[in-house]
Amino acid sequence: MPFASSSDRFALIRQFGAAGSILIALGGLGVGAQPVLQDPVRGVRLFGLFERTLAASATMVFVGLAVLVLAWLLLGRVLLAQQTDVGGIGVLRRVAVLWAAPLVLAPPMFSQDVYSYLAHGMGANRGLDPYRYGPADALGHTDVFVRSVPTIWQDTPSPYGPLFLVISKFIAQATGYHVVAAVLVHRLVALAGVAMILWALPRLARRCGVDEAKAFWLGALNPLIFLHLVSGTHNDSLMIGLMLVGVELSLHGAADWPARRALAEVLAGAVVITAAAMVKLPAELALGFVGVQLAAKAAPAGAGLLKRALAVGVVGGAFGLVSLAVTLLLNRAAGHGFEWTHTLNAATKTLNWLSPPTVVARLTGYLGEFVGLGNHTTSVLAVTWALTTLAASCAVGWLLFKTLQGRIHPIGGIGVAFTIVVALLPTIHTWYALWALVPLSAWVVRAEHRKALVVIITVLSFMAYPSGGFSLPFILLFGQTTGIAAAVALGGLVFGWKWLTEPWSACRNRAGRRIETS
Repeated sequence: MPFASSSDRFALIRQFGAAGSILIALGGLGVGAQPVLQDPVRGVRLFGLFERTLAASATMVFVGLAVLVLAWLLLGRVLLAQQTDVGGIGVLRRVAVLWAAPLVLAPPMFSQDVYSYLAHGMGANRGLDPYRYGPADALGHTDVFVRSVPTIWQDTPSPYGPLFLVISKFIAQATGYHVVAAVLVHRLVALAGVAMILWALPRLARRCGVDEAKAFWLGALNPLIFLHLVSGTHNDSLMIGLMLVGVELSLHGAADWPARRALAEVLAGAVVITAAAMVKLPAELALGFVGVQLAAKAAPAGAGLLKRALAVGVVGGAFGLVSLAVTLLLNRAAGHGFEWTHTLNAATKTLNWLSPPTVVARLTGYLGEFVGLGNHTTSVLAVTWALTTLAASCAVGWLLFKTLQGRIHPIGGIGVAFTIVVALLPTIHTWYALWALVPLSAWVVRAEHRKALVVIITVLSFMAYPSGGFSLPFILLFGQTTGIAAAVALGGLVFGWKWLTEPWSACRNRAGRRIETS
């Protein structure tokens, strides 16, 4: 299909991605994670049709998902090849809003965690301890919220920090047992986290000397953001958003050190990072990298070992006091002390095949059964988790040391550290990858590294079922294959097959020739 200019292609890619989001949202009316009670579309003359045609609804979701992924890849093709000036970060932010908008009013999809948020918040609102009682223990199995919580989580206490409990309790007070309203308010909280990512990511990329538009495309426009943070309504959105904002504030202050405002900015960043950790504890990891960066600024490489060690100790002590003060304040606001630290391993109730240590333990158990030694999966799991915890701790310590030496930028250190930590967790959910992918997108420069992240994001985007529940692998594979084939065929019709299938390498060669001749 001919185009008057490359800007026409960019406009069409935006609309193509929006069409994918609309298909996902419509299909979600039938196969999304609707509540068991108070389902707003059940019995409605037009929208209720999707729940009565599940096969068609699932096909719409898979085709929409493939269209959204393809639109993202095509947008990256334009940006990486520098075929057109898209108009700056403001235009890309509007693309993010356009692609997210259809999913905002759609049912929760790809996860049912939001109903656990509702149940824990209601339990806290009734004066019950969500860190001691699971949703069913606190509210009963017939409760409106508990009915929508997956069975495996109904007896599981809350694994989230006190800040998120305070937010969930406030939402329960404001919405009561109105399921749709409560879900939408939680989605607004998730959108606030996404907005923080959209604000912080270009600034962090600028600090790393990375093209802001490319970093924004890779980190803030990738399909996992829309599927799991917007549609899935995960509190990881708030954790990542607060963490990135805190890192940007602290690094801005460290860059101006020892200016008068620098100390306030650094401490404000430490407060915000700690707040992120009070949603999900792993965010505290970022505080270490910000701290060693400030210590390196206060005592440069030529200052001597003793002075650098003293700087690390002073900065670490100051950050520790700030973090402790924020933690105590939020613990007091939640009213349950440090009980939340006893439930941090709740996610290990589900063991999946994305976790390398869990895969090793399971395969070892199967091998033991095969040779007649019995299934010792549980014992092997304990050993592999202990070894991987030690390995991750050593790797993070090495990254902190390299950051202190100035060999690794703190943003890169955070991204690589989260990559190691997530890869070695006993249970990995697809949205956990965003802990690492978002900061890495602001740091990676080499084409092969960026390409590896693109492959990971593309693969993970298809590793989810719309309802968030279990699906037989062959059903999931059939739906994904159908969706990808339909999206590629539709893309070929819309964009022209030659332009769609032309290798990215050819685009890079053209861009390289333009740079050489300029």
